[in-house]
Amino acid sequence: MAVDTSSDAIKLQRLAEKAFVIIALVLYSGGLAPFVTNTNPLYIIVLALPHIGFVITLFLLAVRWNRALSTVVRDPLLWLVLAVTACSPYWSEHVSESVQEVIPLLRVTFFGIYLSSNYTLRQQIHFLSLAFGICVVLTLIFCLFLPSYAVVGKGFIANMEDVVHEGSWRGIYVHRTVLASIMSLAGLIFFFNTASSVRHQVISWCMLSLSVLLILRSNAKGALLVLFISLGLIFLYRTLRMRFTIMLPLLIAISMIVGSTSIIIIENAEPILNSLGKEMTISGRTEFWPQLIDKVWARPWLGYGYHAFWIGGWKGEPADVWKYLRYGFEPPHAHNGFIEMALSTGLIGLLLFVLGFIIIFLRSIIWVRLIYTIEGLLPVTYLTFTILINQTESFLMRADIFWILFVSFSFSMFNKTAHFNEEKSLFERRNKPNQDTVN
Repeated sequence: MAVDTSSDAIKLQRLAEKAFVIIALVLYSGGLAPFVTNTNPLYIIVLALPHIGFVITLFLLAVRWNRALSTVVRDPLLWLVLAVTACSPYWSEHVSESVQEVIPLLRVTFFGIYLSSNYTLRQQIHFLSLAFGICVVLTLIFCLFLPSYAVVGKGFIANMEDVVHEGSWRGIYVHRTVLASIMSLAGLIFFFNTASSVRHQVISWCMLSLSVLLILRSNAKGALLVLFISLGLIFLYRTLRMRFTIMLPLLIAISMIVGSTSIIIIENAEPILNSLGKEMTISGRTEFWPQLIDKVWARPWLGYGYHAFWIGGWKGEPADVWKYLRYGFEPPHAHNGFIEMALSTGLIGLLLFVLGFIIIFLRSIIWVRLIYTIEGLLPVTYLTFTILINQTESFLMRADIFWILFVSFSFSMFNKTAHFNEEKSLFERRNKPNQDTVN
């Protein structure tokens, strides 16, 4: 009997490609790399991995160039924002540093395009669940068995924050707030996986619970609030699938409830924040936002160059902000994605991004009514998550997993045919008669 070697080769190729995607997602989440310093023999591998991954990504895009091309031409505003960002080193006072930051952004953008042009949202959820599952397990291992690396204040104390937040978990990430933000995103993905994959529901619920646990152990409770709000909004967005005569009154009622609740929260903000262990300054963020906004107006149109504002330290632009803050508090970024983007690309870049974001958000609303599986709710939920997480952190247009998913989910909404076929296949499998009964 002849062995079908070509079939085995194709299966091996697909398995290798899936492994590449999962490993890349783990690394793009920022995991593990912070613990390999430049004195470590493995550091050369850490430096080489992004370049190797980019070459593989370009190769896979070139092999299926027709899919990639049909994807990239769909959103000119995104490319316009990237063009402004890519050109920003020309007006930056730190040209080489800005270029070194722009290149990784372009790398992850192409990876996001690769995901959206080759995999449906259901497949992307599956890959993300596996990648985040690895991150959760590794974080638990590091925190329990290597606390000098993974627990704040248990090893080398670098600054005052390590003293203030001693005992907080940061896991395989560089900072406890990064761990919390990644776990918030992971929890959202695990929730979608429970609905999209019946076989893995128990595992997904366990991973969702562990994600919440890790957020609590990081002592960055803002990320937990973002996760719960995002999960709650999923049920709100489901109302968009109802008939208009039912949807309109329901949305009005929900808006009235949300509005009333918001007023109560605002009027009782101080005791609520105190109960969460927070201050009215949101851990000091509101103390320097006014100074940063003044800095934006100092160079309003094109900003200071991509990630160039913070490079100078006490000898550069940040000194005008840090000098007003309490001793030892030197924020390395704006702790607000929109302010950070205005500093990097000016109001031109920010307005282009906001305009593109609004268009994508409206498209995601239409997508909810087109795709009736759980994947139809993913883009609009993730876009809302992006707005929420960037209120106190800076994750807009950075070379990380947040930007990858923004690009991938946005472009995936153009691939209607694949999703309709997937819905049809899923429906047929669920309604397929039992063969034993038929026979």
